[in-house]
Amino acid sequence: MSRISKYYPLSQYLQQQDRNSTAAVKLSFKDIEHIIQTSLPPTARKRVQWWANSKTEQSRQCSSWIGYNWETAQVDINNESVVFRKK
Repeated sequence: MSRISKYYPLSQYLQQQDRNSTAAVKLSFKDIEHIIQTSLPPTARKRVQWWANSKTEQSRQCSSWIGYNWETAQVDINNESVVFRKK
């Protein structure tokens, strides 16, 4: 039985933005936590690499946007926000 990633709700959110013809969306880390209904790991708040668009080494979080044709375009660790852009 496959396990659904805790980041799947973020995938659904981005799919909805796609249906609304949104090309980019800026979310605070708190917004993302609200969407996924759990806390982000401490690494997400400390390391820009956590938000990387890796196609060769896809992590669970990366798959939640890369797999749905989105990518991180800008990550602001200090202000705890990320901009996702439609690929």
